[in-house]
Amino acid sequence: MEHSERDIGTMTVLLERLTNERLPRLVEIKARVDQGEALADHDIDFLERALNDANENAHLYLGFP
Repeated sequence: MEHSERDIGTMTVLLERLTNERLPRLVEIKARVDQGEALADHDIDFLERALNDANENAHLYLGFP
């Protein structure tokens, strides 16, 4: 499957965001939950946004070799 330059640019930005923003925050949230803390509203909002973004861009993730 061939991707447009725009799709490749979008995938690059998504991967950078995942690496630099999302994963560190997810690890932080997981550590707090593992210690028995409840999720705060802003944590739930973050998780919802991350899942919504992933669903909206699933065609890019799944279509990239």
